[in-house]
Amino acid sequence: MKKQFSTFFVIFFSVTLLLSSCMTNEQPTFKPTPIPSPSTPPSFSQSPPLPSEPLPSVQLPSLNAVSAETYYKQGIAYYDDQEFIQAIDEFKKAAKLAHVKAQFRLAKMYYDGQGVARNSAKTAQWYRKAALQGHVKAQHLLGALYFVGSGVAQDYEQALKWYRQAAEQGYTAAQLSLGMMYYNGNGMPRDLLQAQKWLSLAAKQGDQDAMTALTKVNTLLAQE
Repeated sequence: MKKQFSTFFVIFFSVTLLLSSCMTNEQPTFKPTPIPSPSTPPSFSQSPPLPSEPLPSVQLPSLNAVSAETYYKQGIAYYDDQEFIQAIDEFKKAAKLAHVKAQFRLAKMYYDGQGVARNSAKTAQWYRKAALQGHVKAQHLLGALYFVGSGVAQDYEQALKWYRQAAEQGYTAAQLSLGMMYYNGNGMPRDLLQAQKWLSLAAKQGDQDAMTALTKVNTLLAQE
């Protein structure tokens, strides 16, 4: 009986020491390693940057240009069929849309009285519009209107201006007209050297009147 009690006491004492040790010893702690965050977090509320260079523009065809060409072609068809009233109506539509060939045709029809009463003022008006767009024949004919005073007041300075613009584009008739103005001294003193210059250009293109006038100019220059 005494031996059993001793055994029980030893076991009890061992258990007590074990529990005491468990209670006094610190348990190891595990701290999670922090995940580093970026210095500047991305903002999802901002839009991505746009390209610095502008996108190329798309050129759309001009509806007015298409319509003007259509009117002009219809006018030509009517004119070829000698339906001048319809032709001039179509040319007017195209001319008002700045179609330069239609403006020239319209001026000529006003001058000739085709499909409309002759009107020298309208002739000058539409030749001027075409001339301002660089139409070489319109420039020359507008100069002629100023030279004789048809549809506009006679003005040699304006005549010289428009003759020159056409002549500088290589238009033979304008070179002849300009040369003759310098030869005759219309609205200015005679200038045989300028006359020679422009008549020579026209003569080189085969103009017979320019050749004849150039011979006279060269003779006068030789006598000086």
